[in-house]
Amino acid sequence: MPTNRFATAGARLATRLKSRIGNSVTYSRLSGTTTTSETITAWRGNEQEQVSNPLGQVARVDSTDRDYLFLATDLAMGEPRKGDRITDGAEVFELKPVQGNPVWRWSDESRTIRRVHAIQVT
Repeated sequence: MPTNRFATAGARLATRLKSRIGNSVTYSRLSGTTTTSETITAWRGNEQEQVSNPLGQVARVDSTDRDYLFLATDLAMGEPRKGDRITDGAEVFELKPVQGNPVWRWSDESRTIRRVHAIQVT
């Protein structure tokens, strides 16, 4: 439960984003020969990631085919993993790390929203 006004406002914003711009997608994970899937509500994020070059200079580069954001509590299978897939209509996207960064990151200070990076596979 949020402990300060900023966290409370962030949680409200996350809930509004989900209800206003969210889209029902299927999140899938292959484990051995078994695929586990669940339906979650996610929304598209900016597909650019901020990265630093070896000299420490910051550059914005196109990073993925698509980023998805969703409430962390909505994904019952836990933390997103490399190779997980999101089916959005007829399109399928696979989670992939971006330029040495993890496959996902928190999108808000309160750690309410997860952002995953994905490339289109079909």
